[in-house]
Order: sequence, then structure tokens, then C-alpha cells
Amino acid sequence: MHPLLLLPARSALHGNQLAGGLPAGWAAPGAFPSLQQLTLSDNPQLGGALPAAWGSLSGAWPSLLELNASGCGLAGSLPDWSAGLQSLMHL
Repeated sequence: MHPLLLLPARSALHGNQLAGGLPAGWAAPGAFPSLQQLTLSDNPQLGGALPAAWGSLSGAWPSLLELNASGCGLAGSLPDWSAGLQSLMHL
């Protein structure tokens, strides 16, 4: 089991010196069923593009309301979330 599968509904990982890319596996169906808020901000070494698999996060993060990745080194375009993540209110 991935350790982040145990994240509480509101998880703040900001300023934790996270590095590397974001895992495509986080988009696996049922990965974070209760996650409502994920804050990854202020991790400038967290880089790369958002994985294309994240375009289907609706099955992985059905309760997600807010995703904050400001101050990270992410680049590229956002995956197409128009069909999924209908609960997302803040990006």
C-alpha cells in the first residue's frame, strides 16, 4: 500500500521539500476516495508535467474540492478534466 493512500481528507504537504515528479499511479481508481483538499504548494523541486493519467482523476479522487500546487516547478498543460473531477472547485 502506498503511504499516501492514508492521507486525511484535507492534506497539506506544502513546503516539505518534495522533489521529482507526481506519480501517475495517484490516478488509479479508488486511490484517494475521501481526499477533499490537497496542498502541494511551495515545493519548487516538485516538477515536470502533471501526468496525463491525471485527466481521469474522477475515479481516483471523487471527493476532491481543491488542488493547490502553486510555487511548485510544474510545467506543461493541464490534463483534460472536463469530464471528470466535477467536484473540483479550486485549482
